[in-house]
Amino acid sequence: EPQPNPSRGVPDGSYARAYSTTTSTSTVTDSVGAAQPPAPATPKQLIAEWIDHCSRRPPEDVIGKTGRQLRKLVDEGHDPDDIRSALAAWAAKGLDPSVLPSVLNQVMNAVPATGAAVVPLRSRNGPGSAAASTADQRAADAFDLAARLQRQESNPA
Repeated sequence: EPQPNPSRGVPDGSYARAYSTTTSTSTVTDSVGAAQPPAPATPKQLIAEWIDHCSRRPPEDVIGKTGRQLRKLVDEGHDPDDIRSALAAWAAKGLDPSVLPSVLNQVMNAVPATGAAVVPLRSRNGPGSAAASTADQRAADAFDLAARLQRQESNPA
């Protein structure tokens, strides 16, 4: 069960850290002691967790809009822990409830900040094909230029 955030109301960004660490799903055991998967989160549970972590109760309109977005995300079958992470990131940014699906996408598909190379999006028909967009072509050209410059820096003449 989620625990209240002890740093409630602290505007230093600790909300998202506290929210995501206090709402993790735990394993439930049945009467014989066998581990059972936790019950799926409902939109009402997610809303209650979010409100519990707010320093002050949000306006009813915001709660209603957020609940409708959460209902859609749960109905689409998204992992409740991903939704919780998105909810924490969304709340920390103070965004409109309508962008919650975009924040979920960002949370689920974020590129790790480990210095890994970003792979450019390519046309379904491959780079340089007639169906490639101008943006795809420019992005590919930029990556090619970056690679050439990197080779020049590592092999000075």
